[in-house]
Amino acid sequence: MATRVASQHGNHEVVQQLLEGNADVDMQNNSKGWSSLMSASKEGHSEVVEVLLGKGANVDLQDDKWWSALMNASEEGRSTVARKLMDSGADVYLQSHRGDSALSLATINRHSDVIDATLSHIEVHTTNSGSSGSIIN
Repeated sequence: MATRVASQHGNHEVVQQLLEGNADVDMQNNSKGWSSLMSASKEGHSEVVEVLLGKGANVDLQDDKWWSALMNASEEGRSTVARKLMDSGADVYLQSHRGDSALSLATINRHSDVIDATLSHIEVHTTNSGSSGSIIN
C-alpha cells in the first residue's frame, strides 16, 4: 500500500526505496484493484512511471473495471506518461468492462496530444507488423 500511495503522490525516491526493499511492484491494493503504475499514470507522475517500469511493473495490469495504466493516463490527458507506457509495450487495444479503450477515453475528453500519440503508435506498429487491426469496434 505504501508504494501505491507514494506513486500517487509522485514521490519517486520513496517508490525506489520501497521497491529496493522488495515491495511488490504489481500489488493491487486499494478497493478498486489499482496498482502503483495505475495511480502514478493517472496523476501524470512520469518519473514514478519510469521507476516502476524499470522494476518490471506489468504495463497491462487491469483493475476491477478492466482499466489499465494507459487508460488512466489517456483519460487524464497525460501524454508523456501515455507515450512511456506505449513505448514499454502497453496494449492500446485493451478495453474496460464498458468497452472503453485508451483512444476512446482520450477522444471523449478531447486530449489531442494523447490521441495523436496513440494513433502514431498504432500506425508505426501496424506498419511494422503488416497488420491491419482496428482499435474501434
